[in-house]
Amino acid sequence: MQAFGLASSSAAATFAVTDCSDPGDGLCDANCTLREALAAADANPGADAVDLKGCSVQPTGSSLGSMIQIWI
Repeated sequence: MQAFGLASSSAAATFAVTDCSDPGDGLCDANCTLREALAAADANPGADAVDLKGCSVQPTGSSLGSMIQIWI
């Protein structure tokens, strides 16, 4: 009798937001909204990053600066 195991790889990924509109087409590809990037990061195993540099909307009244990372 043979035993079969499933190997899982959990590589961290960075999903770049390129479009500030919502909701998008549901795919985080060349045109990726924040909603799509968060959904893609959630579906990917491991800790991922969402890069908001491609979106011109910046938080106001915050000391976060120009770099924000969302870990999922």
